[in-house]
Amino acid sequence: MAQANHGLVHYYFGSKDGLLLEMVRRSAAIYGEQFASLEREASGPELASKAMATSTAILRADPDRTRLHAELVSLGLRRPELHPEIAALIIDTTERTAKLVAIARGRQEATDDDRATAAVLRSAFDGLAMQLAYDPGFDLEGAVEVLKRIL
Repeated sequence: MAQANHGLVHYYFGSKDGLLLEMVRRSAAIYGEQFASLEREASGPELASKAMATSTAILRADPDRTRLHAELVSLGLRRPELHPEIAALIIDTTERTAKLVAIARGRQEATDDDRATAAVLRSAFDGLAMQLAYDPGFDLEGAVEVLKRIL
């Protein structure tokens, strides 16, 4: 928030935390748009492969997103008033991923198993993002290949 007028931040976002939430919302919306286009372009195993490639590319292209996500999750644990909105963002991401999993498996509607798989994938990519944030030389693509074999 260097050079930012604190009055404007408060006026538009309510607080620095509100600004952080809005940044994550916008990042999630962009992420959602990228995956919505995948749904239209591919299906079956091709969709799964493209979705993992897209996730990998996002992690490589935007390392600040990882820092922002980690800060937001941490804030939600420390600040009860932020918890519901952060939880909703995480749940929404998991549901979007579950929809992709379902389509990759040949269904239009996500099942409980698709949601569980989505939660595992989301958690795995969160962990890989952290690994990459701390070790820029980390072999992200190799780790994603291992994840594909596990699935």
